[in-house]
Amino acid sequence: MAVRQPTLPKLPRRSPLGSYVYALKFNVGIVKVGLTGSPSQRIRSYVTYLLPFGISIEDRWFSEPHGQAEDNEAMLLSFCRARASEVTNREYFAGVDFGELKDFASTLPYVALAVGSPAPPPPSQVVWRQIAAVIVQRIEDGTYPAGSRVPSVVEISAEFEVAASTAQKVLGYLKTEGLVRAEVGLGTFVADQPPAEG
Repeated sequence: MAVRQPTLPKLPRRSPLGSYVYALKFNVGIVKVGLTGSPSQRIRSYVTYLLPFGISIEDRWFSEPHGQAEDNEAMLLSFCRARASEVTNREYFAGVDFGELKDFASTLPYVALAVGSPAPPPPSQVVWRQIAAVIVQRIEDGTYPAGSRVPSVVEISAEFEVAASTAQKVLGYLKTEGLVRAEVGLGTFVADQPPAEG
């Protein structure tokens, strides 16, 4: 069950439960978003590297470790890109309000796990299936009628704020289910005949 994403008060160490998404605010007005297996080690490396330049970490946010960390990172990166006055190396942002970023980050979906619980699904499985369900619903309700073009990988990535690989999984699933067909150079279209039930 997806629950509200907590902010970890202490600096966590490596966890067997998955990766952490993080956001750092540096004293020079730059925000960094990333993914790590060991937050304490990541912070140590930033402090060691940046200290000689007079740069320090003013604030930080870390997620709980979880299986959807890659998709959550993509959503945070998209959030920052939309608000930044400048983007460097895909994950460094100027002009982002860190309070707003932390508020948004705390709403990211994740499934809390415990040691000894079943392994989490592959990182993108939960999100891509949710997106596929939305597109299937749009096909069924006529939003995308038979023969019409469905959103591309780029359009799905932008609308749902996910990585291109997640959007590709969505379209691959829809093709496998016989709901859409791809036409090279033209796009992906709703199949003319719905797949037979049974």
